[in-house]
Amino acid sequence: MDKFELLIIPLIIGFFTDYFFGDPEKLPHLVVYFGKNINFYEKIFYNRRDKLYGGVLLLIFSTASITFVIFLLDEMFSSLGDWWCIVFRSIIIFYIFCLKTLIAEGNKVIEKLSNLVDARKQLSRIVGRDTNNLDEQDIRRAIIETQAENLNDGIIAPLFYYAIGGLPFVIFYKVVNTLDSMVGYKNQKYELFGKASAIADDIMGFIPARISAALISIASRSLKSYEFIFKHGHKHKSPNSGYPESAMAGALDIKLNGPLYYDGILEAKPWIGDNDRVITEKDNILAASYVEKASLFGILLAILYLLF
Repeated sequence: MDKFELLIIPLIIGFFTDYFFGDPEKLPHLVVYFGKNINFYEKIFYNRRDKLYGGVLLLIFSTASITFVIFLLDEMFSSLGDWWCIVFRSIIIFYIFCLKTLIAEGNKVIEKLSNLVDARKQLSRIVGRDTNNLDEQDIRRAIIETQAENLNDGIIAPLFYYAIGGLPFVIFYKVVNTLDSMVGYKNQKYELFGKASAIADDIMGFIPARISAALISIASRSLKSYEFIFKHGHKHKSPNSGYPESAMAGALDIKLNGPLYYDGILEAKPWIGDNDRVITEKDNILAASYVEKASLFGILLAILYLLF
C-alpha cells in the first residue's frame, strides 16, 4: 500500500465507526488519557509564581509528550506491517471524532424536556454555562449552539489537520483543544495559567471554524446562512465559535447566543440573529441533520484532498 492508502483507509474506518457506533461507554477513551496527562503537568507547573509562563510550559509539555508517544506507537505498528498500521490509526481516529455522541447527547436532553430539572441536569453534561435557571427555549437554543460549535471542534478541525498533516497533526490539535476545555477558562484560577492554551486553540481553530460555517450553509442550502456568517460571525467573543453558530442561526432563521451566566456571573454576549420566534423540536432535528450533513461533506473534502 502507498502512504495515501495508509492515510485514507484509517480515516474512513475511524470516521464511520464513530458515525455508526459513537463513543464506547464501557471502554477507556483516548481523550481521558489526554486529560490525565494534562492534570499531571498542571500539578507541576501551576505552582510557579509566573502563572502565564507556567501555562506556556503546560502547553508545550502536554502537546509534545502526547504527540510524541502517539508518533512512536504509530511507527511501531507501521513497522509490523500495513494492516497493523491501519488498525492502529483507525482506532486512534475513531476516538478523535464525536459525531454520533454529539447528536445523541443533544437528543438525550430533548427527551427530558418534559421535566426541566432533569433536562437542565442532562444539558450541564455538554455545555459550560449555568443551566439551573434555563427554560425550554434556552435549553433548545443551547443544544443547537453546542452542536454547531462542536461540529468545528470535534469533527471539521480534526479532519482538516489530519488531511494536511496526518496523525501527528490531528493529535496535536486534539491535545490543544482538550487543554482549552480544561484550563482555557477566564476565571480567577485559569485567567493567566490557561491563556496560552486558549490562544493556541483559537489559532488552530481559525480556518476550520470558517470551513464549518460554510459546510453548514451548504448542508442547509440557505442563503441566509451565508449572510449570517458575514453579518454575525465576528460578533462572538470567541474568534471562532461565532462562525458556525451564525451559519446555524441563519439556516434556521432563529436567534442564538445572547446573555448567559457562567459560574453565577452574567456574560453579556450579543445575539446572533434577529428573529425572536419560538424554537421547536423541528429546529433541533434540522440542526442535528445539518451537523451530520456538514460532517459528511467534510470527510469527503478531506479524502479528495488526500487523493489529489
